[in-house]
Amino acid sequence: MDRKSDTESRTRFRSDRFFRSQGQWYCNVRDGQAPLGPFADHAAAEAALYRYLVEQGVSIADDPWGRPGASS
Repeated sequence: MDRKSDTESRTRFRSDRFFRSQGQWYCNVRDGQAPLGPFADHAAAEAALYRYLVEQGVSIADDPWGRPGASS
């Protein structure tokens, strides 16, 4: 979505929230802080993200995808 003040069209990219570096898994969060991690595997990084979201007050109890951490 463009704003009236935008003078050029931009392509916006969505990046994967999870990434691997030097054999360890990490998870980016949106508030600009350092990534969560390191974790041994993708599943552990994903579970940590959902715990983080709960700590931040995000309700994920109704997560229709049944992702890890949604029930905790």
